Amino acid sequence: MQPGNTLNHTSLRRLLFAALALCVLMVAVIIYQSVQFHIVGTTPAMDSFPSGTPILLIDFNKPLANTTLNITWNPGVASTYAISGQRLTINLQSTLATNQQYTITIKGVRSQAADSLGNITYTFTTQDITYNNMPKDIQQALLKQQDQAPPPSRNTITFDGTSGLLSQGISSYQIEAIKQAVFLFGQSTRTTIATAIIDDNTISIPPYSNQDVPDYFTMTFDITINGTKYHATLLYNDSSSARVQLAANGAQVYDSGVITGTTL
Repeated sequence: MQPGNTLNHTSLRRLLFAALALCVLMVAVIIYQSVQFHIVGTTPAMDSFPSGTPILLIDFNKPLANTTLNITWNPGVASTYAISGQRLTINLQSTLATNQQYTITIKGVRSQAADSLGNITYTFTTQDITYNNMPKDIQQALLKQQDQAPPPSRNTITFDGTSGLLSQGISSYQIEAIKQAVFLFGQSTRTTIATAIIDDNTISIPPYSNQDVPDYFTMTFDITINGTKYHATLLYNDSSSARVQLAANGAQVYDSGVITGTTL
């Protein structure tokens, strides 16, 4: 055998031995990582986090111990959590803002074998992602949330500014009639109304003389419904009824007709 061939065979054997050692090392690392307590993944993913999600799921490779966790958000977000098997479910109590960066820190996660990960921190920016493009787990959570929600009514609308009307002599019965009118306006436009904010700085009562009492007393004010401002006219002839007319851009868009607060 020629000396050159011997050298080539020796180099080949060394190369094969190095490759085999590298494979053994990689297998050892994979086994080590699979045995060590770690996070498998999150739903939604941090790089495509929908602002409309009601939950954050974090899956681990080992069953979790039912320990007390400390979860903080920046900016602040109200949330609760549940532990089941290898999954930590964080339930959001409010809707996240779109295109907003959030940081969540979770302390106290342990496996049933007493493994600990220390502090878990995620930073992500929310995105406006449509329902059809959300993960299946998120879609199911949204459907469950809708099933549990009470049917829409005036009581599911958050009203603000009604104290200004009360201070002008409007009765609590009439306030309920106004709320019902706003709810019916949403029904007429097939819109679920979440908020209605009365600007008490715009409340106005046209003057009238005692000799010329109108058929209806009138009060006007601005009201912002789901972020859209309307000019409202309240008509009433006693303390138990109200008729609400809404206008936008100078044109009337809704008339509730007379609503009796005592019968709501």
